[in-house]
Amino acid sequence: MSFPAWPSSSSGDGARTRAFLPDPVPDETMEAAFGLAGAEMYGALGIDRDAQEPRAACDVRSLGFYDAPHVALPFVPDSGDPRSTADVGMYAQTLLLSLAAHGVASCPRALLSFYSDTVRETLGLTGGELLFCIAFGYADPAAAVNAVTVGREPLRETTRFHR
Repeated sequence: MSFPAWPSSSSGDGARTRAFLPDPVPDETMEAAFGLAGAEMYGALGIDRDAQEPRAACDVRSLGFYDAPHVALPFVPDSGDPRSTADVGMYAQTLLLSLAAHGVASCPRALLSFYSDTVRETLGLTGGELLFCIAFGYADPAAAVNAVTVGREPLRETTRFHR
């Protein structure tokens, strides 16, 4: 099946890409890009997966947005349309990247989504489902937790590329 050619644009205004060259992305580039995703914070903090009390203490800190001065609360419409959820998720990822580009630290957390009804009630909202929260502000360089680096599972263990 062939499609009509798209008009060319070099505006550089952040428009979405909807036409691609046939050139494959090198394996090392894909491995580097995909290797950035995913982490296990509790393990990096030395908290055993079965240690309920320390994990609960982390949850309490999370629900307080880790003392961040700001929080973003991405909601999706009540329609349950997976495309809307994907759109909000992609917007949130762009927001996280933009914050980082501006030197602002952030921490997305899904725990608050379990309290979507309470958040809506508190904010006076009548609809939508809270996906997660994004706490943001300037990182505290003295906080030991901010020095944690988290290892990753080998990419070959978590991702398959189909060509």
